[in-house]
Amino acid sequence: MNEVFGPECFAAQIAVVNNLKMPNTAKWTFWHVTDPDREQSFVICLDDTLTLEAVRALKLKKDSLFICRDTALDDTLSANLALQCRLKVL
Repeated sequence: MNEVFGPECFAAQIAVVNNLKMPNTAKWTFWHVTDPDREQSFVICLDDTLTLEAVRALKLKKDSLFICRDTALDDTLSANLALQCRLKVL
């Protein structure tokens, strides 16, 4: 994937749209984007597929914002995430 249009760029754009600062470093697969000044954050995953086990390991809370690709979710995972956190799909 081209660095100019890679996951880092996409996560940064979402941070800007949500008025959050993009961190200097992020974890691959799940990006934890936090703005300490506003005490807001979100978790984003741009992978092609997700599993319930992988998402469960994040220990998302009801007020956690989780963003992922629509194509990465099946109906069961989508329903589980919608009950577990604030889910937004791209």
